[in-house]
Amino acid sequence: MLQHGREIAPSVSWEILVHVKRTGGISVNELAALLKMSYMGVKQHCDALKRRGYLDTWRRPKATGRPEKIFRPTVKLDLVLPNWGNELCFNMLAFSAQVLGETAPDRLLHSFLQQKAEQWAAKIKGKTLAERAKQFVKIRNSEGWMSDIVQEGNQLRIVEHHSPLSEIARIYPAVWTIETRALEHCFEGEVIRQEVEGQTYLILPGEAPVGEFPASAPAAEPVKIKTTAGRKAEKPSPPVKTATHAPIVPVATKEQEPEPEPEPITEPLPPPAPVQTQEPVEPPIAVAPPVYVEPTPASPPPPAPAKSSSSKKRNEPQGLLFGFD
Repeated sequence: MLQHGREIAPSVSWEILVHVKRTGGISVNELAALLKMSYMGVKQHCDALKRRGYLDTWRRPKATGRPEKIFRPTVKLDLVLPNWGNELCFNMLAFSAQVLGETAPDRLLHSFLQQKAEQWAAKIKGKTLAERAKQFVKIRNSEGWMSDIVQEGNQLRIVEHHSPLSEIARIYPAVWTIETRALEHCFEGEVIRQEVEGQTYLILPGEAPVGEFPASAPAAEPVKIKTTAGRKAEKPSPPVKTATHAPIVPVATKEQEPEPEPEPITEPLPPPAPVQTQEPVEPPIAVAPPVYVEPTPASPPPPAPAKSSSSKKRNEPQGLLFGFD
C-alpha cells in the first residue's frame, strides 16, 4: 500500500515517514542530508506531520553541547504503513476458533505463512547467502516490510523496522514463531529471531564474507551548514542513537522552604477503661405444670337401720303412762 501511494502521489512526507520509521528517531539535519533538501524545507514537513499526529519530538542527549531535537514515529504511523490485520481478518480468525477450536487460528496462520514462504523461495535465485538475503529483503520490502541487512563478523542479520504482521501479533503472538519456522524453508537452515532494544533481528544460517554488509544501519551523510561569513563548512551528523529518558531531578528554589515536622505527642494516654465482666446467669429451671386429677365420687353412706315401735315406746317420758300432761 505504501509503495502504491508513493507512486500515485510522490511526496516528501512519504520519504520522511519511511526514514523516521527505519531509524526510530532522526534529526532535521540528517533528513535534509538524506533527502538533499534545505533545512527549513524539511522542518516544515516534519512540523506538519507532527501536528497531524504521525510524529513527535524528543531531545536526544549529545556528548557535548545542548541536546539535539529529533522526530520519532508515533502509534498513528502504523495505521499508514501496510498491515495484514483488518476487521475481516480478525473476525475470520475468531470465528474459526469458535467453530474448529482454540488452535484453529494458529493452524490457519501456519498454512498461510507456509504458502508465502514457498512463493518467496521460488523467487530467490541467488547461490550465496549474501545474494539470497539481498533478494529476500527486496521482496519483503515490496510487500510492506521495512527490512535492512546488517553484518556482525561473518554472520548476517535482517533488521525489521516494520512488519505487516504486527497487528495480528498483538492478538495472536504465536505468529512470530510460525513466521520464523516458515523462513527456514527459504534459507534451508535454522533462523533465530531476537528482540533487542525494540528492534527485531533475524539471524540467518550460514556465513558471509566479512565486509559484505554494513555492521549497523547506514549513517547519514555529512550536512553542509552555511556560516555567517558565507562559507560552507561540513559537519558530520552524529549517529542515530536510541533515545533514553533522563531521570527527573526536582530543583529546589529559595521560595520553597521545607515544612516543619509535627511535634511528637508527649501527653500520657488515658488508662484503659476496665472491662466489665458479666456474671454467668443460670438458666431458669423448667417447672412442670400441675396435673389436675379429677376426684372420685364418694360412695353414699349406708342406710340407717329402722327402729321398731317397741323401742319408741320405751323412750317416751314416763308421765304419759300415769296420765300427766
